[in-house]
Amino acid sequence: MNTKSNKYKQTKIKFSIFSLAIYIFGILIFTYWNYHNDKKNLMNEVDNQLYSVAINIKNILPKPFLNKIQNPTSISNVEDWNNIKLLTQFASTSNIDFLYTLIKKEDKVYFTSCSTNNNELNSNNFIKYWTEYKYTSNILYNSFDNNSAVYETNTDNWGQFRSVFIPYKTSNGQTIILGADYDYTRINKKIYTSTLNSILKGFFFIFLAFPMIFLVYYLQRKNSKFLEKRIKIRTLELTDEINERKSIEEELKKSYNQLEELAIKANAASQAKSSFLATMSHEIRTPMNGIIGMISILKQSELNFEQKDSLNIIDFSANNLLAIVNDILDFSKIESGQIELESIPFDLHRSIEDIIKLMSFKTTDKNIALKREIEEKVPVYAIGDPVRINQIILNLTNNAIKFTEKGSVKIKLEELSSSENEILLKISIIDTGIGISKEAKTNLFNEFFQAHNSISRKYGGTGLGLAISKKLTELMGGEIGVESKLGEGSTFWFTFNVLKCTQEKFLQSKYQPIIKKMEQKLEVLVAEDNLINQKIVMANLKKMGHKVDVASNGQIAVELFKQKAYDIILMDVQMPEVNGIQATQAIRQIEENEGKKPIYIVAMTANVLKEDIEHYLEIGMNTCLSKPFKVEELVNILNQIQK
Repeated sequence: MNTKSNKYKQTKIKFSIFSLAIYIFGILIFTYWNYHNDKKNLMNEVDNQLYSVAINIKNILPKPFLNKIQNPTSISNVEDWNNIKLLTQFASTSNIDFLYTLIKKEDKVYFTSCSTNNNELNSNNFIKYWTEYKYTSNILYNSFDNNSAVYETNTDNWGQFRSVFIPYKTSNGQTIILGADYDYTRINKKIYTSTLNSILKGFFFIFLAFPMIFLVYYLQRKNSKFLEKRIKIRTLELTDEINERKSIEEELKKSYNQLEELAIKANAASQAKSSFLATMSHEIRTPMNGIIGMISILKQSELNFEQKDSLNIIDFSANNLLAIVNDILDFSKIESGQIELESIPFDLHRSIEDIIKLMSFKTTDKNIALKREIEEKVPVYAIGDPVRINQIILNLTNNAIKFTEKGSVKIKLEELSSSENEILLKISIIDTGIGISKEAKTNLFNEFFQAHNSISRKYGGTGLGLAISKKLTELMGGEIGVESKLGEGSTFWFTFNVLKCTQEKFLQSKYQPIIKKMEQKLEVLVAEDNLINQKIVMANLKKMGHKVDVASNGQIAVELFKQKAYDIILMDVQMPEVNGIQATQAIRQIEENEGKKPIYIVAMTANVLKEDIEHYLEIGMNTCLSKPFKVEELVNILNQIQK
């Protein structure tokens, strides 16, 4: 501790000496600056005095004299003597050493008048009219051609002077110089006095600093023991704190390791969930593509009433199964923030009508009424996401029909508020069904929840519809809720904002009808291993007038690509031997090696999760067509190729 104390004291002494040196150095800099500043101010003062006196020479001397200056005999000795007396008296009064006028004649400079002093008078050595100035400097010589005053510090046989030369034109056009000299020894004396004062001020401040330094040193020394005690106490406290922190850090490290393990497990669970969803999506959507595709083709053929009715039942069942798969995938997308809302013009009233038509066969079978009620002030057209709005209405309406055995289900659309650009709407689904208990309402909008286990056995469903509806409503900035009593029916409602839309804007955005026969025939390569899917795609493409080749795996697709120039490749992702991803990479490599223009490749897949689609685009595919696809989606892609 003593060693540390001695080092501390030595450090303090060194710091004090260093501080004193810095202080003294600062005083010296201040003194030097003060000297230069005083000198500058003094020279400015002298120059101003010289100018003000010299410019008045023309007023002191007789006016005829200035015009008579022509040659050595142009004025008499008496006139010259009178001029000398006038200038001498004026110089003495103005505290200036010499006043004079000069003229330039044949490249020489002559005094035409000049003040004098007692020494020169006594020795009869004063300057008379037309005396040549043999010490003319370049500055003085050139001043005859200037338009403003010129200053100079010069030395001649009379001594060192600070001078001013002011060019002045007489009435007859002659240029003369009005000059004034200030003895530089007088300036030096003033500078010396100023410098001495600055040095004395500096020493005064230095002297003043010593008592302050001693006072500070005394106070530091007085408090050093107290500080040493405080340091010792604080050191012990810090040691305890460090030990405590080490203990906390060890606990935190253990907790971090546990959290890291949990995060790894959670990530593995998330990957397992994504893998499960992707597998389920592919395994269900692939056969669904065949079912729904063949239904679409059969609907365009000639069928009797009984066949059409049976086909409609198959179509509804297939779409119902697909809706369950979509519910699970939609929930996964919403959870991971992958859902993006559209903002397009749509017909509000038509949406309600379509849902009524779609669900009417269900209510007819159950012998219940399906009603609608639309307030008069609700506009026909709006801008929003009709798909998601209809999805919520369908979920709520489907539930209402499912749990209503008698009575009715009513879809009510009303306007809550309206601003300049936005409308707040409310849709209520009112049923006379079994109702919901208070306990069940608490968890009703949670995922995979149903009011009772027997409900899933009796009515079916995933238990995701309400959870998805809630999350979609929240995405649209709205609210969702339920009012119900057990045995008396329920009212499910949700609110959402839409933008106002005119009929003209709606009509401009309407989807164009599908053109079955296209003007431009395309060469299309379909890479698909599933025979049913092959038939569906080929049937649709040939109906549009396109030429189609089929490859049952990726290797065959690559070989056909080498042999023939296609306009587009519809590439299934999962195929035997060489899959769609490997085939796409091989095709892109061939194009790069041979300098070919890249062909448009469409990924046909049942894996429609965001990360899957992003992967397809990264490896070189241009877009994605999800299975089961709608014919208009295929037409849209082909139209882009034709453009």
